Amino acid sequence: MKNSIFAFTLILGSLFSLTCSEMVDEERPLMQADLKKLCDGSDDIVLRIRSETPRLGPGDLLFYENGRSYFYLTGKCEFWSGLETRTEKNLKLAGPMVSRIRKGSFDEENGLKFLKLLRMDRWGELDGVYFNYLPNTHAGISIIKTRTLSFAITEPGDPEAYRKTEIGKTYFRTVEGLSNATAFARDFLEPIEKGPLRIFVAETLYDDYWARAEHPPIFVDWPLDVSVLELSKQQNPYCYGRSFLVTGDDAEVFWNAREKYTREVATTFPLLMGVEDESGGKHEIYIRSVLPFENELGLVPLDGNFNGDSCQ
Repeated sequence: MKNSIFAFTLILGSLFSLTCSEMVDEERPLMQADLKKLCDGSDDIVLRIRSETPRLGPGDLLFYENGRSYFYLTGKCEFWSGLETRTEKNLKLAGPMVSRIRKGSFDEENGLKFLKLLRMDRWGELDGVYFNYLPNTHAGISIIKTRTLSFAITEPGDPEAYRKTEIGKTYFRTVEGLSNATAFARDFLEPIEKGPLRIFVAETLYDDYWARAEHPPIFVDWPLDVSVLELSKQQNPYCYGRSFLVTGDDAEVFWNAREKYTREVATTFPLLMGVEDESGGKHEIYIRSVLPFENELGLVPLDGNFNGDSCQ
């Protein structure tokens, strides 16, 4: 059950902002007015749902800054989804060293279908509820936040016993709604076009590590004015908020390298992607796309009050 819970919350991220009194009542048909409460025409993220899980490797620090998986929806009924990068199912979409973003949107008809599937009418009962999270396990937690409420869901310790409680019934009903709505939204997602990227250059690795690699790594021709070694020193240890923003023609160099890597990793796994510094040292490099509403540090804070990178 863990995988099913987290898979849907990861891909469904942010949706809308309704007070409890404004929640959709499933006893009556959904109306255009209900959709307008969700998609109010603003550029704001009106709801965010994202998965937070223990980090597995150096690239995860870059990829999971804004959630291991997420779905952010704005008031224009446009949404962005980031998929997990470390599953066989998603291997052809991503791979262990890249992170892709997909974008979609709803028209009125499909927006109403999505809203009905989401089953938000009892979310108010979960406002402020944060279930136990064990940070030293691979269990994850999915955070749901609108403008007016927030809660988190994870695997209950005793699902069957919890299902018999009133809040447990609401919990599982909410999980079902998120799962169904996520699956519906997935059909509208398309890869975003070329644009800015954020990169992370890992610390120097020993040559024998690369020599022992099962497949020859893909090396990126370094186009930036800042040196590989200098950037690596700036970024290590890596903390959320220390990515390096790449734009314009430089971003296209990394984008093309990532596309080549993605094509080859689908048939040749495991595969590394790296850059070489001026002294001949080899570094792993990780690349992710940019969300349009990230702050200057490349982050989409849940509370809107992030004061700096996560090392501070």
